[in-house]
Amino acid sequence: MSAIRNLTYASSIKVLLNTSERFWETKYGIIGGASQMDLVNRQVYYPSDNATVSKERSSGPLKSVNAQFQRFAKKSISDSEVSHGAGVLVGSYCWGQDARRLGGLEPQARVDVVVEAIANIHPEIIEKGMVKEHASMFWDENKYAGAAFSFMRPGDFSSYYVDTIKPEGNLFFAGEHCSLDNGWIQGAIISSLRAVENLVERP
Repeated sequence: MSAIRNLTYASSIKVLLNTSERFWETKYGIIGGASQMDLVNRQVYYPSDNATVSKERSSGPLKSVNAQFQRFAKKSISDSEVSHGAGVLVGSYCWGQDARRLGGLEPQARVDVVVEAIANIHPEIIEKGMVKEHASMFWDENKYAGAAFSFMRPGDFSSYYVDTIKPEGNLFFAGEHCSLDNGWIQGAIISSLRAVENLVERP
């Protein structure tokens, strides 16, 4: 019951912009990746579906605590015709208080402030009226979720993890909040596999 009462879910929002041209490719040569901003939209993500990645590897892999990534020498635009056509830009992806501020606005107002923020680094988005359609998702408003992903505070894993995944009679629990990979679909999948194993191994 303590886990049910105390584990929290984070607010999150995404705002998608359908543009008449993939100006980030045609003008700036950006293929994939993100821009971080100190504005209400926080992050802009550029699609990489029109990228060709060189198979030639540069010297030395990049390493993190859990994985090793191979550095590739070059990424380039695959098709310039695609670049001059329509594209979808993630104009904002943020969470926590930032998401609640943006999510508190009506959908059109969200888009207006996001486009205005992006215009600080890509002025043509307003000057050339690039945005034709938009969509946004504020997970706090989703009646089935009520928020986006579990957000563990210090001490939550050690206090609640074992109880969170423990079956209670005929109830078996799964979801990314029942995993060590919070916020990722991998966590949800791993926890569901564990729940199925627990179910079929029941005496």
